[in-house]
Amino acid sequence: MTGPCKNLRTNRRRRGIALMLVVAVVALAAVLGLVMLSSATLANRSGGNQGRLLSGEYLAESGVNLALYYLQYPDRAPSLNASGYWSGTGGPIAIGSSVQGTVDVTVARDASNPWAYEIVSTGTAGAQSETQVTRTTGARVLVRNAWDIKYAVGTNSTFQVNPGITLNGDAYTTGNLSVKYLSLNPGPALVSGYGYCQTYTSALPLTWLVPLKGWKTLAHPTAGSPLSSEVFNYKTGYWWSNAKYNADVIGSATTSWGSTAPAASGSNPAHIFYRDGSGGAGTFTLNDNVVLAGTLVIDGDLTVAANATTGITITPVTSAYPALVVTGKLTITQPKSKLTVNGTCFVGTQLATSGSAPALLTDYSKFIVNGGLIIGNNSSSPVASSYTVITTVTYNSTKAAPVALKVNKGVSILRWGLP
Repeated sequence: MTGPCKNLRTNRRRRGIALMLVVAVVALAAVLGLVMLSSATLANRSGGNQGRLLSGEYLAESGVNLALYYLQYPDRAPSLNASGYWSGTGGPIAIGSSVQGTVDVTVARDASNPWAYEIVSTGTAGAQSETQVTRTTGARVLVRNAWDIKYAVGTNSTFQVNPGITLNGDAYTTGNLSVKYLSLNPGPALVSGYGYCQTYTSALPLTWLVPLKGWKTLAHPTAGSPLSSEVFNYKTGYWWSNAKYNADVIGSATTSWGSTAPAASGSNPAHIFYRDGSGGAGTFTLNDNVVLAGTLVIDGDLTVAANATTGITITPVTSAYPALVVTGKLTITQPKSKLTVNGTCFVGTQLATSGSAPALLTDYSKFIVNGGLIIGNNSSSPVASSYTVITTVTYNSTKAAPVALKVNKGVSILRWGLP
């Protein structure tokens, strides 16, 4: 067939092929568009996941840092467990309204080392409607919440070992250390161990002595004692056999103990007595024949006026607790007073004497420490220049109990990350 009909069929065929080409091109463009959109979506999701991955790691590390903070400052923790430390968040918690994610922290004390803690922190980044990313990290840390006694006497400022003072062990000070000689009453000073100090007073016959083991000079000595403001007073929250107890409080109206110490209450198994020094309570005085099987904590100044024949003896129930803590000044009266402390003795400001030194050596007052003596004062002499009491401090590591602190002194990271 020729003519118009043949041309019509040819045109239709051409239009069909063109339509198929257009459809194919549109389909190819659609596929390419979908591929590009899918690639962009995948890249966006990959970037989002990478960001959430980093956020999860940061959240996990933030949980570890939160645990370190509450271990060092337990009084600031939202809660403490029965063993007295923050055990974790108790489940996932939000860090803040602007942070999409949660953190879950657990803290456990090592059964073999009560100073060591295992921290595990899991950070979950992203909103619940998104793909969430979880990361977990941890740490093993060492937390010390007590001050170890390492010397016969440890002080925070220039220390003169007065005549009549015998230190059976080392003497430690952050400043200058001197050992005074005196041939008359109450006799020369003596340091049987080393003299740790930043500087020292050189030996001079009949004037200055040398510790029997010599000097140990320190360019940058650390503190020899905590400050009064750092010492825990045991009034509330001391631990005994995994249970929490409170000290018996001596009211501010009570200014002295006479011939005997009161009995501890049944809810005070360590026999710790705390004297409340608030409200201008004034000095507390220990008189003759006081024998305390327990710990005495004096918030303020303490005066000892006890006959040397019987004297005053303080012995803690357990070596886990100090024997005597005085946040202020400890004054021992002359003559014929006697104080024996079988354990750690902490004095906040100064060791001093009241009254005149007697003529006879046998009438001199006596102060005996079997354990260790630390004096927190960091602004003036820890022992008054007029101090004349015959004093014997014998360092005993088994009796020198650490002094509990309000704030844990130092957190050491033994391992960062999971084991």
